[in-house]
Amino acid sequence: EGGRSVEEEGVLIDFARALQEQNKIFFAKASHRGKGNDPPDCEALGFAGERIGIELTELIDPSAAAASHSDEPFSPKLWSEDDIAVGLENRILAKDRASPKGGPYHEYVLLIYTDEPGLSVEAARRVIATKTFSATRLINTAYLLMTYDPLTKTHPCLKMQLG
Repeated sequence: EGGRSVEEEGVLIDFARALQEQNKIFFAKASHRGKGNDPPDCEALGFAGERIGIELTELIDPSAAAASHSDEPFSPKLWSEDDIAVGLENRILAKDRASPKGGPYHEYVLLIYTDEPGLSVEAARRVIATKTFSATRLINTAYLLMTYDPLTKTHPCLKMQLG
């Protein structure tokens, strides 16, 4: 479906912008691979011309997804630090099982994005600063990209430590 790839292209742009703001950009010429060509969702070139696969996944409250198909009133989940750690770990492990198409990739990046209203930047920063996530077979690097923060006028982008 076209809506998904447009959303993912927007996430990719926000990711590049967030890395640029932190002076940590490591790729150029990023593009969405298109429906049916994933995983990974996107591909980029490193500054030495190496191919980088970028897989995108969303961190969402499962009950929010269910509520979107219901007429019942819904209040957003308040994410505890444990909820954040478990949610990120689950996304990492699920996406690490992929069999990538295309490639070979010099680097395989997982970008977990979220716009959960009850997930605070401060809590996410604390979790990511203190937790080492599982060792991965496929994924070299993982990031959490959060919704636009009007206080810092940025999309917080946090690099996770993988075992």
